[in-house]
Amino acid sequence: MKSLNPLKSALIEVTGYALPSSAGHAGSPRLPTGRIGGHLLPFRRDPLAFLDAARHHGGAVPMRLGPRNALLLTDPALAAQVLTADYGHFHKGQGLQSARTLLGDGLLLSEGDTHRCQRKLVQPAFQPRRIEQYGPIVTDSAQRLMADWKPGDSLDLSQQMTALTLIVVARSLFASVIDDQVAQLSAAMDVMMASFGRHLSPLAPLLFRLPLPATRRYNEAAQTLDRNIRDLIDRRAGDANPSGDLLGDLIAAHEGAATMSPTQLRDEVMTLLVAGHETTANALAWTLYQVTAHPHVDARLAEEIRATVGDGLPTAQDLGRMPYLRQVIEESLRLIPPVWLISRRSLQEQQIGEHSAPRDTLVLISQYVMHRDERWFPDPTVFDPDRWALAAHIDRPRFAYIPFGAGHRVCVGASFANIELGLVLASLLARWRFRLQPGFTPRIQPLITLRPAHGIPVTVEARV
Repeated sequence: MKSLNPLKSALIEVTGYALPSSAGHAGSPRLPTGRIGGHLLPFRRDPLAFLDAARHHGGAVPMRLGPRNALLLTDPALAAQVLTADYGHFHKGQGLQSARTLLGDGLLLSEGDTHRCQRKLVQPAFQPRRIEQYGPIVTDSAQRLMADWKPGDSLDLSQQMTALTLIVVARSLFASVIDDQVAQLSAAMDVMMASFGRHLSPLAPLLFRLPLPATRRYNEAAQTLDRNIRDLIDRRAGDANPSGDLLGDLIAAHEGAATMSPTQLRDEVMTLLVAGHETTANALAWTLYQVTAHPHVDARLAEEIRATVGDGLPTAQDLGRMPYLRQVIEESLRLIPPVWLISRRSLQEQQIGEHSAPRDTLVLISQYVMHRDERWFPDPTVFDPDRWALAAHIDRPRFAYIPFGAGHRVCVGASFANIELGLVLASLLARWRFRLQPGFTPRIQPLITLRPAHGIPVTVEARV
Protein backbone atom coordinates (compact mmCIF):
# COMPACT_ATOMS: atom_id res chain seq x y z
CA MET A 1 0.00 0.00 0.00
CA LYS A 2 1.35 3.40 -0.98
CA SER A 3 2.41 5.46 2.05
CA LEU A 4 0.78 8.81 2.73
CA ASN A 5 2.77 12.02 2.74
CA PRO A 6 3.10 13.75 6.15
CA LEU A 7 0.58 16.51 5.37
CA LYS A 8 -2.07 14.04 4.25
CA SER A 9 -1.47 11.85 7.31
CA ALA A 10 -1.78 14.86 9.61
CA LEU A 11 -5.03 15.94 7.99
CA ILE A 12 -6.53 12.47 8.31
CA GLU A 13 -5.61 12.53 11.99
CA VAL A 14 -7.19 15.98 12.52
CA THR A 15 -10.32 15.56 10.40
CA GLY A 16 -10.91 11.83 10.18
CA TYR A 17 -11.13 12.03 6.41
CA ALA A 18 -8.57 11.71 3.63
CA LEU A 19 -8.03 14.35 0.96
CA PRO A 20 -10.54 13.86 -1.86
CA SER A 21 -10.20 13.94 -5.58
CA SER A 22 -11.44 17.17 -7.14
CA ALA A 23 -13.04 15.43 -10.10
CA GLY A 24 -16.77 15.87 -10.51
CA HIS A 25 -19.08 12.91 -10.29
CA ALA A 26 -20.61 11.32 -13.35
CA GLY A 27 -23.93 12.94 -14.14
CA SER A 28 -23.19 15.98 -11.96
CA PRO A 29 -25.21 19.10 -12.78
CA ARG A 30 -23.21 21.57 -14.80
CA LEU A 31 -21.69 24.39 -12.77
CA PRO A 32 -23.40 27.63 -13.88
CA THR A 33 -21.14 29.92 -15.92
CA GLY A 34 -21.87 33.39 -17.24
CA ARG A 35 -21.02 34.70 -20.69
CA ILE A 36 -18.51 37.05 -19.12
CA GLY A 37 -16.68 36.93 -15.82
CA GLY A 38 -16.66 33.14 -15.56
CA HIS A 39 -18.70 32.05 -12.54
CA LEU A 40 -19.03 35.53 -11.04
CA LEU A 41 -22.53 36.46 -12.22
CA PRO A 42 -24.20 33.07 -11.47
CA PHE A 43 -22.52 33.02 -8.07
CA ARG A 44 -23.64 36.54 -7.18
CA ARG A 45 -27.13 36.06 -8.66
CA ASP A 46 -27.96 32.99 -6.56
CA PRO A 47 -25.09 31.93 -4.28
CA LEU A 48 -26.90 29.06 -2.58
CA ALA A 49 -28.07 27.50 -5.86
CA PHE A 50 -24.50 27.81 -7.13
CA LEU A 51 -23.19 26.06 -4.02
CA ASP A 52 -25.81 23.32 -4.35
CA ALA A 53 -24.52 22.65 -7.87
CA ALA A 54 -20.87 22.88 -6.77
CA ARG A 55 -21.29 20.18 -4.10
CA HIS A 56 -21.34 17.58 -6.89
CA HIS A 57 -17.98 18.66 -8.34
CA GLY A 58 -15.63 17.35 -5.69
CA GLY A 59 -14.03 18.77 -2.59
CA ALA A 60 -12.15 21.56 -4.40
CA VAL A 61 -13.88 23.38 -7.25
CA PRO A 62 -11.79 25.80 -9.38
CA MET A 63 -13.72 28.97 -10.18
CA ARG A 64 -13.23 32.19 -12.07
CA LEU A 65 -14.81 35.21 -10.37
CA GLY A 66 -14.27 38.01 -12.87
CA PRO A 67 -10.54 38.75 -12.84
CA ARG A 68 -9.91 36.56 -9.77
CA ASN A 69 -8.92 32.91 -9.58
CA ALA A 70 -10.89 31.17 -6.85
CA LEU A 71 -11.06 27.74 -5.30
CA LEU A 72 -14.24 26.63 -3.56
CA LEU A 73 -13.62 24.07 -0.81
CA THR A 74 -16.50 21.88 0.28
CA ASP A 75 -14.58 19.13 2.02
CA PRO A 76 -13.64 19.00 5.73
CA ALA A 77 -10.05 17.87 5.11
CA LEU A 78 -9.29 20.73 2.75
CA ALA A 79 -10.96 23.22 5.09
CA ALA A 80 -8.70 21.91 7.87
CA GLN A 81 -5.63 22.40 5.72
CA VAL A 82 -6.41 26.06 5.06
CA LEU A 83 -7.70 26.91 8.54
CA THR A 84 -5.07 25.03 10.56
CA ALA A 85 -2.06 23.39 8.87
CA ASP A 86 -1.47 26.22 6.37
CA TYR A 87 -3.09 28.98 8.42
CA GLY A 88 -0.12 31.36 8.16
CA HIS A 89 -0.17 31.30 4.35
CA PHE A 90 -3.62 32.91 4.09
CA HIS A 91 -5.25 36.19 5.04
CA LYS A 92 -8.95 36.95 5.09
CA GLY A 93 -10.59 37.67 1.74
CA GLN A 94 -11.36 41.13 0.47
CA GLY A 95 -15.14 40.97 0.88
CA LEU A 96 -15.34 43.03 4.08
CA GLN A 97 -12.32 45.25 3.66
CA SER A 98 -14.48 48.25 2.80
CA ALA A 99 -16.01 47.88 6.29
CA ARG A 100 -12.64 48.69 7.85
CA THR A 101 -13.61 52.35 8.16
CA LEU A 102 -16.37 51.21 10.54
CA LEU A 103 -14.85 48.17 12.27
CA GLY A 104 -11.23 49.29 12.25
CA ASP A 105 -8.64 46.67 13.16
CA GLY A 106 -10.85 44.54 15.39
CA LEU A 107 -10.65 40.75 15.48
CA LEU A 108 -12.87 40.35 12.43
CA LEU A 109 -10.50 42.19 10.07
CA SER A 110 -7.05 42.29 11.71
CA GLU A 111 -4.26 40.00 10.49
CA GLY A 112 -0.92 38.56 11.55
CA ASP A 113 0.71 39.77 14.75
CA THR A 114 -2.03 42.34 15.36
CA HIS A 115 -4.69 39.66 15.34
CA ARG A 116 -2.70 37.28 17.52
CA CYS A 117 -2.01 39.98 20.12
CA GLN A 118 -5.60 41.21 20.17
CA ARG A 119 -7.01 37.71 20.45
CA LYS A 120 -4.85 37.02 23.51
CA LEU A 121 -6.19 40.18 25.10
CA VAL A 122 -9.84 39.55 24.20
CA GLN A 123 -10.11 35.81 24.79
CA PRO A 124 -10.11 35.78 28.63
CA ALA A 125 -13.30 37.85 28.64
CA PHE A 126 -15.07 35.03 26.77
CA GLN A 127 -14.07 32.03 28.85
CA PRO A 128 -17.19 29.93 29.57
CA ARG A 129 -17.09 30.47 33.35
CA ARG A 130 -16.63 34.22 32.83
CA ILE A 131 -19.55 34.66 30.47
CA GLU A 132 -22.00 32.69 32.60
CA GLN A 133 -22.35 35.91 34.61
CA TYR A 134 -24.17 37.43 31.63
CA GLY A 135 -26.90 34.78 31.77
CA PRO A 136 -29.21 36.97 33.91
CA ILE A 137 -28.85 39.78 31.35
CA VAL A 138 -30.05 37.39 28.62
CA THR A 139 -33.03 36.07 30.56
CA ASP A 140 -34.03 39.51 31.83
CA SER A 141 -33.85 40.94 28.30
CA ALA A 142 -36.00 38.07 27.02
CA GLN A 143 -38.57 38.67 29.76
CA ARG A 144 -38.72 42.36 28.87
CA LEU A 145 -39.22 41.47 25.20
CA MET A 146 -42.18 39.20 26.04
CA ALA A 147 -43.75 41.57 28.57
CA ASP A 148 -46.06 43.21 26.03
CA TRP A 149 -46.95 40.07 24.07
CA LYS A 150 -50.55 38.94 24.17
CA PRO A 151 -52.14 35.76 22.79
CA GLY A 152 -53.11 36.34 19.17
CA ASP A 153 -50.45 39.00 18.55
CA SER A 154 -48.73 38.94 15.15
CA LEU A 155 -44.94 39.23 15.29
CA ASP A 156 -41.96 39.00 13.00
CA LEU A 157 -39.53 36.66 14.75
CA SER A 158 -36.62 37.99 12.73
CA GLN A 159 -37.24 41.58 13.84
CA GLN A 160 -37.87 40.53 17.43
CA MET A 161 -34.66 38.51 17.66
CA THR A 162 -32.60 41.28 16.07
CA ALA A 163 -33.89 43.76 18.64
CA LEU A 164 -33.34 41.30 21.50
CA THR A 165 -29.76 40.34 20.63
CA LEU A 166 -28.72 43.96 20.22
CA ILE A 167 -30.05 44.74 23.70
CA VAL A 168 -28.23 41.71 25.12
CA VAL A 169 -24.87 42.60 23.58
CA ALA A 170 -25.24 46.30 24.49
CA ARG A 171 -26.08 45.53 28.13
CA SER A 172 -23.30 42.91 28.32
CA LEU A 173 -20.73 45.29 26.87
CA PHE A 174 -21.83 48.38 28.77
CA ALA A 175 -23.29 47.95 32.24
CA SER A 176 -24.04 51.68 32.30
CA VAL A 177 -25.86 51.85 28.96
CA ILE A 178 -29.26 53.54 29.21
CA ASP A 179 -32.42 52.93 27.21
CA ASP A 180 -31.98 56.09 25.11
CA GLN A 181 -28.50 54.96 24.04
CA VAL A 182 -29.76 51.48 23.21
CA ALA A 183 -32.46 53.08 21.03
CA GLN A 184 -29.82 55.16 19.22
CA LEU A 185 -27.58 52.13 18.77
CA SER A 186 -30.52 50.07 17.50
CA ALA A 187 -31.62 52.65 14.93
CA ALA A 188 -28.05 53.09 13.68
CA MET A 189 -27.52 49.33 13.56
CA ASP A 190 -30.63 48.85 11.42
CA VAL A 191 -29.14 51.20 8.83
CA MET A 192 -25.74 49.51 9.04
CA MET A 193 -27.14 46.02 8.53
CA ALA A 194 -29.26 47.15 5.59
CA SER A 195 -26.13 48.58 3.98
CA PHE A 196 -23.71 45.75 4.69
CA GLY A 197 -24.51 43.92 1.47
CA ARG A 198 -22.79 46.76 -0.38
CA HIS A 199 -19.51 45.84 1.31
CA LEU A 200 -19.50 42.56 -0.62
CA SER A 201 -19.65 44.30 -3.99
CA PRO A 202 -16.43 44.69 -6.00
CA LEU A 203 -17.55 48.30 -6.45
CA ALA A 204 -17.81 48.93 -2.69
CA PRO A 205 -14.93 51.45 -2.52
CA LEU A 206 -16.67 53.53 -5.20
CA LEU A 207 -20.20 53.11 -3.84
CA PHE A 208 -19.22 54.37 -0.39
CA ARG A 209 -17.66 57.51 -1.90
CA LEU A 210 -20.59 58.49 -4.09
CA PRO A 211 -23.02 61.07 -2.61
CA LEU A 212 -25.96 58.67 -2.71
CA PRO A 213 -28.80 58.73 -0.16
CA ALA A 214 -27.82 55.24 1.03
CA THR A 215 -24.24 56.40 1.53
CA ARG A 216 -25.35 59.42 3.57
CA ARG A 217 -27.56 57.21 5.76
CA TYR A 218 -24.68 54.78 6.25
CA ASN A 219 -22.22 57.53 7.20
CA GLU A 220 -24.65 59.12 9.65
CA ALA A 221 -25.33 55.74 11.28
CA ALA A 222 -21.60 54.98 11.48
CA GLN A 223 -20.98 58.34 13.16
CA THR A 224 -23.78 57.66 15.67
CA LEU A 225 -22.30 54.28 16.57
CA ASP A 226 -18.80 55.67 16.83
CA ARG A 227 -19.86 58.62 18.99
CA ASN A 228 -21.84 56.46 21.44
CA ILE A 229 -19.13 53.82 21.73
CA ARG A 230 -16.34 56.34 22.31
CA ASP A 231 -18.48 58.10 24.93
CA LEU A 232 -19.13 54.84 26.80
CA ILE A 233 -15.45 53.85 26.63
CA ASP A 234 -14.31 57.27 27.89
CA ARG A 235 -16.68 57.12 30.84
CA ARG A 236 -15.59 53.61 31.84
CA ALA A 237 -11.85 54.23 31.33
CA GLY A 238 -11.89 56.66 34.24
CA ASP A 239 -13.28 54.10 36.69
CA ALA A 240 -10.89 52.91 39.36
CA ASN A 241 -12.28 49.37 39.08
CA PRO A 242 -13.55 48.98 35.49
CA SER A 243 -15.09 45.51 35.78
CA GLY A 244 -18.51 43.94 35.71
CA ASP A 245 -19.13 44.03 31.97
CA LEU A 246 -17.31 43.06 28.79
CA LEU A 247 -15.98 46.58 28.30
CA GLY A 248 -14.48 46.50 31.79
CA ASP A 249 -12.83 43.17 31.01
CA LEU A 250 -11.35 44.59 27.81
CA ILE A 251 -10.07 47.72 29.58
CA ALA A 252 -8.43 45.57 32.26
CA ALA A 253 -7.06 42.98 29.80
CA HIS A 254 -3.32 42.61 29.58
CA GLU A 255 -0.80 40.22 28.09
CA GLY A 256 2.42 40.86 29.93
CA ALA A 257 2.83 44.61 29.76
CA ALA A 258 0.54 44.94 26.73
CA THR A 259 -2.90 46.49 27.12
CA MET A 260 -5.36 47.89 24.61
CA SER A 261 -5.00 51.43 23.34
CA PRO A 262 -8.15 53.60 23.11
CA THR A 263 -8.26 52.94 19.36
CA GLN A 264 -7.97 49.19 19.84
CA LEU A 265 -10.72 49.29 22.46
CA ARG A 266 -12.96 51.19 20.11
CA ASP A 267 -12.31 48.74 17.24
CA GLU A 268 -12.94 45.63 19.35
CA VAL A 269 -16.09 47.04 20.93
CA MET A 270 -17.45 48.08 17.54
CA THR A 271 -16.69 44.63 16.13
CA LEU A 272 -18.36 42.86 19.06
CA LEU A 273 -21.42 45.10 18.81
CA VAL A 274 -21.87 44.67 15.06
CA ALA A 275 -20.90 41.00 14.73
CA GLY A 276 -22.14 39.93 18.14
CA HIS A 277 -25.82 40.44 17.47
CA GLU A 278 -26.30 39.78 13.74
CA THR A 279 -25.28 36.11 13.68
CA THR A 280 -27.06 35.25 16.93
CA ALA A 281 -30.24 37.03 15.83
CA ASN A 282 -30.40 35.00 12.64
CA ALA A 283 -29.57 31.77 14.45
CA LEU A 284 -32.44 32.40 16.87
CA ALA A 285 -34.89 33.34 14.13
CA TRP A 286 -34.12 30.24 12.07
CA THR A 287 -34.20 27.96 15.11
CA LEU A 288 -37.59 29.29 16.19
CA TYR A 289 -38.83 28.81 12.63
CA GLN A 290 -37.70 25.17 12.62
CA VAL A 291 -39.28 24.51 16.01
CA THR A 292 -42.52 26.13 14.87
CA ALA A 293 -42.55 24.22 11.59
CA HIS A 294 -42.08 20.88 13.41
CA PRO A 295 -44.77 20.58 16.13
CA HIS A 296 -43.33 17.31 17.49
CA VAL A 297 -40.01 19.11 18.11
CA ASP A 298 -41.84 22.00 19.77
CA ALA A 299 -43.76 19.67 22.10
CA ARG A 300 -40.69 17.64 23.08
CA LEU A 301 -38.61 20.75 23.64
CA ALA A 302 -41.28 22.48 25.70
CA GLU A 303 -41.59 19.39 27.91
CA GLU A 304 -37.83 19.28 28.51
CA ILE A 305 -37.75 22.98 29.39
CA ARG A 306 -40.72 22.60 31.75
CA ALA A 307 -39.17 19.57 33.47
CA THR A 308 -35.87 21.38 33.94
CA VAL A 309 -36.90 24.94 34.76
CA GLY A 310 -40.42 24.59 36.14
CA ASP A 311 -41.97 27.99 36.79
CA GLY A 312 -38.61 29.71 37.25
CA LEU A 313 -36.24 31.39 34.83
CA PRO A 314 -33.58 29.33 33.03
CA THR A 315 -29.96 29.74 34.05
CA ALA A 316 -26.70 28.96 32.30
CA GLN A 317 -26.33 25.96 34.61
CA ASP A 318 -29.72 24.61 33.46
CA LEU A 319 -28.53 24.37 29.85
CA GLY A 320 -26.39 21.32 30.59
CA ARG A 321 -29.52 19.51 31.79
CA MET A 322 -31.41 20.10 28.54
CA PRO A 323 -29.72 17.88 25.93
CA TYR A 324 -32.57 18.06 23.43
CA LEU A 325 -32.39 21.87 23.43
CA ARG A 326 -28.71 21.56 22.53
CA GLN A 327 -29.55 19.11 19.73
CA VAL A 328 -32.16 21.49 18.32
CA ILE A 329 -29.67 24.36 18.29
CA GLU A 330 -26.95 22.25 16.66
CA GLU A 331 -29.32 21.00 13.98
CA SER A 332 -30.54 24.51 13.20
CA LEU A 333 -26.94 25.77 12.92
CA ARG A 334 -26.21 22.84 10.62
CA LEU A 335 -29.13 23.32 8.26
CA ILE A 336 -28.94 27.13 8.02
CA PRO A 337 -25.58 28.26 9.39
CA PRO A 338 -25.68 32.05 9.86
CA VAL A 339 -22.04 32.23 8.71
CA TRP A 340 -22.20 30.27 5.49
CA LEU A 341 -18.97 31.14 3.67
CA ILE A 342 -15.41 31.76 4.84
CA SER A 343 -13.02 33.53 2.49
CA ARG A 344 -9.24 33.51 2.51
CA ARG A 345 -6.59 34.91 0.14
CA SER A 346 -3.40 32.99 -0.52
CA LEU A 347 -0.24 34.98 0.26
CA GLN A 348 1.91 32.68 -1.88
CA GLU A 349 1.41 29.72 -4.18
CA GLN A 350 -0.19 26.88 -2.23
CA GLN A 351 -1.03 23.26 -2.92
CA ILE A 352 -4.54 22.52 -1.67
CA GLY A 353 -5.41 18.89 -2.16
CA GLU A 354 -4.71 18.21 -5.81
CA HIS A 355 -4.97 21.85 -6.82
CA SER A 356 -2.32 24.50 -7.09
CA ALA A 357 -3.54 27.87 -5.81
CA PRO A 358 -1.35 30.69 -7.17
CA ARG A 359 -0.63 33.73 -5.04
CA ASP A 360 -3.70 35.92 -4.47
CA THR A 361 -6.15 33.09 -5.15
CA LEU A 362 -9.46 33.55 -3.36
CA VAL A 363 -10.17 30.42 -1.32
CA LEU A 364 -13.79 29.94 -0.25
CA ILE A 365 -14.85 27.45 2.42
CA SER A 366 -18.56 26.71 2.53
CA GLN A 367 -20.23 25.61 5.75
CA TYR A 368 -23.52 25.60 3.85
CA VAL A 369 -22.24 22.81 1.61
CA MET A 370 -20.29 20.84 4.21
CA HIS A 371 -23.21 20.87 6.65
CA ARG A 372 -25.41 19.33 3.95
CA ASP A 373 -23.01 16.60 2.85
CA GLU A 374 -24.96 13.33 2.89
CA ARG A 375 -21.81 11.39 3.79
CA TRP A 376 -21.92 12.93 7.25
CA PHE A 377 -25.58 13.93 7.47
CA PRO A 378 -28.05 11.43 5.95
CA ASP A 379 -31.16 13.13 4.52
CA PRO A 380 -29.25 16.43 4.83
CA THR A 381 -32.17 18.75 4.03
CA VAL A 382 -34.34 17.24 6.79
CA PHE A 383 -34.46 18.99 10.16
CA ASP A 384 -33.65 16.14 12.56
CA PRO A 385 -32.29 17.09 16.00
CA ASP A 386 -31.84 13.43 16.88
CA ARG A 387 -28.91 13.21 14.49
CA TRP A 388 -26.96 15.00 17.25
CA ALA A 389 -27.44 12.26 19.81
CA LEU A 390 -23.92 11.19 20.74
CA ALA A 391 -23.95 7.79 19.05
CA ALA A 392 -25.27 9.31 15.82
CA HIS A 393 -22.38 11.66 15.08
CA ILE A 394 -19.33 10.17 16.73
CA ASP A 395 -17.67 9.27 13.40
CA ARG A 396 -18.12 12.62 11.65
CA PRO A 397 -14.96 14.48 10.62
CA ARG A 398 -14.14 17.32 12.97
CA PHE A 399 -14.41 20.01 10.28
CA ALA A 400 -17.67 18.68 8.79
CA TYR A 401 -19.54 20.97 11.18
CA ILE A 402 -18.09 24.43 11.83
CA PRO A 403 -20.94 26.91 12.44
CA PHE A 404 -18.60 29.27 14.31
CA GLY A 405 -15.64 28.78 11.98
CA ALA A 406 -12.63 26.74 13.00
CA GLY A 407 -8.91 26.84 13.48
CA HIS A 408 -6.97 29.90 14.58
CA ARG A 409 -9.83 32.30 13.77
CA VAL A 410 -12.71 30.40 15.31
CA CYS A 411 -15.29 32.86 16.66
CA VAL A 412 -14.09 34.16 20.02
CA GLY A 413 -17.71 34.71 21.08
CA ALA A 414 -18.93 31.15 20.36
CA SER A 415 -19.42 30.31 24.06
CA PHE A 416 -21.35 33.54 24.62
CA ALA A 417 -23.53 32.82 21.58
CA ASN A 418 -24.30 29.28 22.74
CA ILE A 419 -25.39 30.46 26.19
CA GLU A 420 -27.47 33.24 24.66
CA LEU A 421 -29.13 30.88 22.18
CA GLY A 422 -30.02 28.39 24.88
CA LEU A 423 -31.34 30.90 27.40
CA VAL A 424 -33.41 32.88 24.88
CA LEU A 425 -35.02 29.74 23.43
CA ALA A 426 -35.72 28.30 26.89
CA SER A 427 -37.22 31.62 28.04
CA LEU A 428 -39.49 32.08 25.02
CA LEU A 429 -40.60 28.48 24.50
CA ALA A 430 -41.44 28.01 28.19
CA ARG A 431 -44.23 30.57 27.86
CA TRP A 432 -45.19 30.80 24.20
CA ARG A 433 -46.02 28.68 21.19
CA PHE A 434 -45.67 30.21 17.72
CA ARG A 435 -47.86 29.60 14.67
CA LEU A 436 -46.60 30.41 11.20
CA GLN A 437 -48.87 32.47 9.01
CA PRO A 438 -50.79 30.17 6.65
CA GLY A 439 -48.96 29.58 3.38
CA PHE A 440 -45.75 31.22 4.55
CA THR A 441 -42.50 29.73 3.31
CA PRO A 442 -39.29 31.53 4.29
CA ARG A 443 -36.67 32.47 1.74
CA ILE A 444 -33.01 32.57 2.66
CA GLN A 445 -31.22 35.81 1.81
CA PRO A 446 -27.46 35.17 1.58
CA LEU A 447 -25.74 38.38 2.64
CA ILE A 448 -22.89 38.42 5.17
CA THR A 449 -25.13 36.05 7.12
CA LEU A 450 -28.06 33.90 6.01
CA ARG A 451 -31.08 36.07 6.79
CA PRO A 452 -34.81 35.42 6.42
CA ALA A 453 -35.50 37.52 3.32
CA HIS A 454 -39.01 38.55 4.33
CA GLY A 455 -38.86 37.93 8.05
CA ILE A 456 -40.68 35.12 9.84
CA PRO A 457 -44.28 36.24 10.57
CA VAL A 458 -46.01 34.30 13.34
CA THR A 459 -48.94 34.45 15.70
CA VAL A 460 -48.20 33.87 19.38
CA GLU A 461 -50.16 31.52 21.66
CA ALA A 462 -49.69 31.16 25.42
CA ARG A 463 -48.70 27.71 26.63
CA VAL A 464 -50.98 26.17 29.20
